[in-house]
Amino acid sequence: MIEKTHDKELDELRSEIANLRTDITKLFSGIKNYAGAKVSDEKDQVIEKSHQIWADLMDKFYASKARGKKVVREVTTQVEEHPFISIMIAFGVGYAIAKVCTRKAKNENTNDAD
Repeated sequence: MIEKTHDKELDELRSEIANLRTDITKLFSGIKNYAGAKVSDEKDQVIEKSHQIWADLMDKFYASKARGKKVVREVTTQVEEHPFISIMIAFGVGYAIAKVCTRKAKNENTNDAD
């Protein structure tokens, strides 16, 4: 009789363990599905954000391009209206750049000699 009671208790324990295994499997499956859905949502948000950033970047690029063309037109107009002054400004800027470059070259040569 005691054996029958023990056998019955063992069968109940085995049944409960099997139920626990099933419950744990369902739990992990639910966690996996939830995590997959979250990752998918996050992925979609990242893709949408990257498209927005790309669109903003392209808008800024085209705006900068238009501003650049406008500046070139304005400079061209100024050069055509005042050619002598434009030549003098270009000469002055070139002279200043040459002075800076030669001064830098002289400093490098004196440092090499040390």
